[in-house]
Amino acid sequence: MKNRFIAILTIAALLLALFAGCQKTGSGEPGNVTQVPASADAPTAAPTSAPTAAPTAAPTEAPTEAPTEAPTDVPEVTEAPSDGSVDLDKLIEGSYGNIEYNSTVITLDVLSSYTDIAYFTLENSQNFTLSFRVSEYLPTENHQQVGILIAPDVMNLALYGKFTRTFSGSNLIDFYGTDGSWEGGNIADPFTDSDVIYMKVEAADGYFTFSISRDGTEWTELQKCKVLFSGDLQIGFTGATFTAAEAHAVFDEIRLSYN
Repeated sequence: MKNRFIAILTIAALLLALFAGCQKTGSGEPGNVTQVPASADAPTAAPTSAPTAAPTAAPTEAPTEAPTEAPTDVPEVTEAPSDGSVDLDKLIEGSYGNIEYNSTVITLDVLSSYTDIAYFTLENSQNFTLSFRVSEYLPTENHQQVGILIAPDVMNLALYGKFTRTFSGSNLIDFYGTDGSWEGGNIADPFTDSDVIYMKVEAADGYFTFSISRDGTEWTELQKCKVLFSGDLQIGFTGATFTAAEAHAVFDEIRLSYN
């Protein structure tokens, strides 16, 4: 009886094993092939087509902002002063005697006759207007004078013109032009209450016109003198004393323009 029961259990175990084998191979595929189940996190296939968006084009316009620094190799343009003021360091060509100058002022200490002078040249007899102030000067002794000389060579005194503040028996303003004979004259100095006077000479069409002023704004015309000259002219700021007396003067506010 016992042996029969063991045989039945053995047969039942074999049947169960056989049934399980049929379940695995019931699809007709070989029993040793195992299917891999699909997984949610399996790799996704790469796209087969190229991206459709075109690359962004580079900007074609030049920058609109100007450079922040100015070029360093552009020469500076210097315009002449509109009021005719001059740089005496550039204008004056030479000087003699006890006369000194810087860019704006000429200082004169008169010791003898016409040997203290600072001059410049006007080329080809140019028409011009020259004005200036004489300060720290009022002649007090005979034959003292301060002003300008106009000549082809101011040192040889072959004058075409002369314009000075003078003492000759009294305080005078002398003004002369020449075409072979002196033309001009003098008037009583109207500013003997002051050691300051403004003087102006204009050259145009063969004439010198001389004027004076107390303030450099309101001018009094003295006389227009005819002159004949050609070639270059020199104008010298100068003074003279024909006695042992000494004199001192300052020229400034010098303005020169060409007509």
